[in-house]
Amino acid sequence: MVSLTCALNRSEAGELRGLTMLIRDETQLKTAESAADRLAKIVESSTDAIVSMDLDGTIVSWNSAAQDLFGYAPNEAIGKSVLMLVPDDQAPEESIILGNLASGLRVPPYDATRRHRDGRSVSVSVTMSPIFDASNKIVGGSLIARDIAERERAQAALRESQTRLSYAMDVAHMGTWELNIDSGTFERSLRHDQCYGYTSLQPLWTLDTYYRAIHPDERDAVLKGWQDTVITAQRDWHGEFRVIWPDGSEHWLSAYAGVFKDDQRATRVLGVVADITERKLAEQAIVRAQRLESENRQMLEDRYALERDRREAAEALAESQRNANHAKTEFLATINHELRTPLNGILGMAELARSPDLDHTVRNSYINQIVISGKEMADLMTQVLDMTKIEAGRLQLEQVIFDLPGLMNGVRGLYGPIARARELDFVYDADPKLPRLVFGDPVRLRQILANFISNALKFTSNGSIRLSVKLVGANRFRFEVIDTGVGIDTDAQQRLFQPYVQADASTSRQYGGTGLGLYICRELAQLMQGMVGVSSTPGEGSRFWAEVELASVAQIDQGNASNEERPLADVSGLRILVVDDNIINREVVSTMLERANARVSQAEDGSKAVEQVRAASAPAQAFDLVLMDMRMPVMGGIEATRLIREMPHGQLLPIIAFTADTMSDDRDRVFEAGANAVLSKPIDKIKLFETIESAVANKVR
Repeated sequence: MVSLTCALNRSEAGELRGLTMLIRDETQLKTAESAADRLAKIVESSTDAIVSMDLDGTIVSWNSAAQDLFGYAPNEAIGKSVLMLVPDDQAPEESIILGNLASGLRVPPYDATRRHRDGRSVSVSVTMSPIFDASNKIVGGSLIARDIAERERAQAALRESQTRLSYAMDVAHMGTWELNIDSGTFERSLRHDQCYGYTSLQPLWTLDTYYRAIHPDERDAVLKGWQDTVITAQRDWHGEFRVIWPDGSEHWLSAYAGVFKDDQRATRVLGVVADITERKLAEQAIVRAQRLESENRQMLEDRYALERDRREAAEALAESQRNANHAKTEFLATINHELRTPLNGILGMAELARSPDLDHTVRNSYINQIVISGKEMADLMTQVLDMTKIEAGRLQLEQVIFDLPGLMNGVRGLYGPIARARELDFVYDADPKLPRLVFGDPVRLRQILANFISNALKFTSNGSIRLSVKLVGANRFRFEVIDTGVGIDTDAQQRLFQPYVQADASTSRQYGGTGLGLYICRELAQLMQGMVGVSSTPGEGSRFWAEVELASVAQIDQGNASNEERPLADVSGLRILVVDDNIINREVVSTMLERANARVSQAEDGSKAVEQVRAASAPAQAFDLVLMDMRMPVMGGIEATRLIREMPHGQLLPIIAFTADTMSDDRDRVFEAGANAVLSKPIDKIKLFETIESAVANKVR
């Protein structure tokens, strides 16, 4: 590009003499102007504030971004000192920077605070550069200011976030670490090392440091998980494990590791670690608490079950006691009736027998009725005493040799006439293989049979009663009583052998009885290694049976056997002292003995008995035997027996005790006092004479 300038040449007279032309190449100028124009546009369109100034700091140019940043319009800023933008407290420092710029010293970029037209502060990043002329002389400077408010806000937010994260990690006992896989070096936070028990950052930390810190029981598993997950699979990893601190204490840690890759290759691992000991201890405490809760719940359930069982047992016991009390109440009422009935007969017949105008036959009839009623009362008392022994577990059997067929014939002879008197057939069947002599308790066996037959007689109004015995084993015998009476229903049969129980409540009112007989039979049979039972059909009759063990006796002298008709033992000539506070008892026993030609003396209490024995010390006056009641006023039989045993002539004196107490404890006390034998009231005459004979014979030996 060129510029053309033409000029006419004239003479002094004004005549045209020629033409002068000037041609100038303006390419560079235009290029420079174009560049300057472009630069001006760039400056104007820049988002950074661009300000030019002379060496004095006077503003020469001011772009739109400067107006936006500082609030001044170009006409307000140009010609003013650039220091108007600087806060007063920073003006001296800024003047120094301007001086350095004018001197050609390099001014590095810096962050500063500037003042807005409205007075507020503006955070900027400042870059200052010198302006040179064509001769490379500094003629001014340029200032570029960039608004960094957003950056500062972001940095502040980042710092706040980092502070919070650091605080949160510190509160959570979490430490950070970074592993450079290529170099194998670790960068850690202080909290990281504290999680492993160190109070300060350790100068050296390697994988071996981890290995030694991890609990031996978990060491291999943790490192294998790290190797397989992070190193081999290059995946994130998490683990919880125990570590041993340098002081030997055990702690729980939770570790997280994140893998960072470059070109699909793991280069770094970043992670956090937290001390979770308190959490683990809490979890263990919860587990223990849950276990204890479960155990306590089970204990409570067991206790509730025990309490329920105890309550049910107590209720059952109370119900049983109520039933037992009710049964005993009915039993006592029945006993009262059963005792008063023969007692009334005894008293009534005795009153009639006292009449002076009775002939001998009538008087004997009354006396026989008195004897029968007395035996009924004795049987009732025997049942009550047997029941007492059973409940105390002290019922005992005698073991003697007796004639079994003789016993059966005696039972038949006793009850056969009674049955025939009631127009009933009485049939007796005996096994032909029945042994004659057996070993057992004949009195208790007879008691069982008597009870069965008495019941049959009581409940049979027509037909027959059958008594049978057969051998069902080597030493086992079955006794049966079969009747054609009223029979018993099935429910009642289940209760028959219980104490105080009869077939129904009306039985005792209609037929009498205590409700003890069959129960006693059951207990006696069990003592004989046997059992009892019943089968019955209402309206057709009943079958009562007992199976017992009786040892057979072969080739034994007949004289050793018990005999229903054996003669009385010989007591003639014996001098006997009878001691009893009851005058009737003394007279009865004394009369029995005197009729057998014994010489009898009497004493009404133990002290008088002791006096008589002491006084009769001479051989001609000495007693051969003392019959001593145990319960007496003034002095009882036990004390009297002890005192007699202390006398020289009383040490070998036979003493036979009379007692209404049949419990084994009472009998033991009697024997401990020195008695030779004990007889229970009422006194059996045959048993009395045999005991006297045996005691005297043993003294002689």
